[in-house]
Amino acid sequence: MFIICNVGRTAVLAVPVLVLLRCPWVYWAERLHPFEGNPLKVLAKKLWWGGIGRFASGIICIGELCVQDFKNLGVSQAHLANVPYSPNVKPLLTPTPKLMEGAAALRRQLAWGEDTVVFVYCGSLIPRKGVDVLIKAFLECLTCVSTTRLLIIGDGPQRGILEALIPEDKRFFIHFAGVVQRPELF
Repeated sequence: MFIICNVGRTAVLAVPVLVLLRCPWVYWAERLHPFEGNPLKVLAKKLWWGGIGRFASGIICIGELCVQDFKNLGVSQAHLANVPYSPNVKPLLTPTPKLMEGAAALRRQLAWGEDTVVFVYCGSLIPRKGVDVLIKAFLECLTCVSTTRLLIIGDGPQRGILEALIPEDKRFFIHFAGVVQRPELF
């Protein structure tokens, strides 16, 4: 099984070869760019993406909008799998009383006031996540707005390095919570 995930030269060469050799392959796709502009380019894009939809063993779509893009090209739902980059955040948009109690308890524990704006990062503490960039940007924000805090949920090999980025006088503003299991997270 092959996975194609771009539209560069390699993909343009690989797709026809895989089709001719009847090799199974899937396409890993993000949202398609709008089909607009030069009519010839629009036709070429529609033919390319329609061909991907017809000849791939399946399409792994990043999000519902990507799924809809391929459906609009006539690809059947059975051929599409939605694998979003982000978790389901709907439970956070309408917080439960339990979630509100937990947030209030954490604010009391950390001595963060109720009116404080808290930014939350939740994920692995590894280089490719860019948590170092987040911390540096947050520290810059603190120079203008001192009523914000940063809560970092997760752990990983970079934790010590990330903690070392925070000056002693700013440690009150950033809290590393470690790993939090999903039921406790929501």
